[in-house]
Amino acid sequence: DQALVLRPEPAPPDQTPIDATFRLPRGSLVSHWAPLPPAAPEELRFRYDFAQYGAGTYLVLGPHRPLGSLTLKGGTALLTLLRGDGAPLADDAALRAWVQQSLSAVADFYGELPGRRAHVILAPVAESSEAGVFGSILRRGQPSAVLYFGAKAPGPEFLGHWMGYHELFHMGNPATERRLPWFVEGFTTYYQDVLRGRDGSRSDIDLWADLYDGFRRYCDPQDGRSLRDESINLRRLHHYQRLYWGGACLAFRVDVAIRHGSGGQRSLDDVMRALRRRGQQESLSEDEVIAALEQAIGPPSRARPFP
Repeated sequence: DQALVLRPEPAPPDQTPIDATFRLPRGSLVSHWAPLPPAAPEELRFRYDFAQYGAGTYLVLGPHRPLGSLTLKGGTALLTLLRGDGAPLADDAALRAWVQQSLSAVADFYGELPGRRAHVILAPVAESSEAGVFGSILRRGQPSAVLYFGAKAPGPEFLGHWMGYHELFHMGNPATERRLPWFVEGFTTYYQDVLRGRDGSRSDIDLWADLYDGFRRYCDPQDGRSLRDESINLRRLHHYQRLYWGGACLAFRVDVAIRHGSGGQRSLDDVMRALRRRGQQESLSEDEVIAALEQAIGPPSRARPFP
């Protein structure tokens, strides 16, 4: 995951096709997906798709095995399993069900699979028994994600696991002018529990307990720093839990305020979907995101006060 294939900069004004050819050790494979459609697969030569220019994509170079595709509401997802030091304890069916469950919840939320086509790469981590270890996603254009999972995790541990919901919900985050962790990560942390409650993969008691625990510990400012300050200094202070769960607490309060002010007719769901539609046309500033949230809440007299 340290290898980069660079793009031409600037792009040719007439978008002249550019081919990328990979020369790899004998027996190696390339997992190709829509951003690099094959031009001559027998030569490992692929044609650059300018619809994806500026968005980026994860490609697999090396040993891997396709796990087929998933048909979802309004889209299709390709699954690829990296071949590590040993076969995962969970079988293919369990891994496919994990991604299917999470992506179905995301597609249901947005009304379609964001980007309509996605590539999900599953990377086993040797010696780990955690179902979800770490995830990363490139969400613009046609999204692609890498989900690292424990090679020793049994199949039942994957269903309802929070990490798949969290990482794949990012596919619908709107494009922003700069990183906004309080919004992108915080609001996604809130929805990783909301979506699991809606599809019944976790009980209401378990999810409310999870939200309460995160809010109790991280909702209040740490050393007087706001979520905006924490976002700016995230790489220096490493207050990830405060930012993720503090942002989730803000999302919860905004959601309740919107529902209260609209008499239950609207919710944060509506704002997230509207921001995604806007973010497909232009990158949103932090002020624009905040303005959309405040507009949805309405005047202070309509919003339910919080202690």
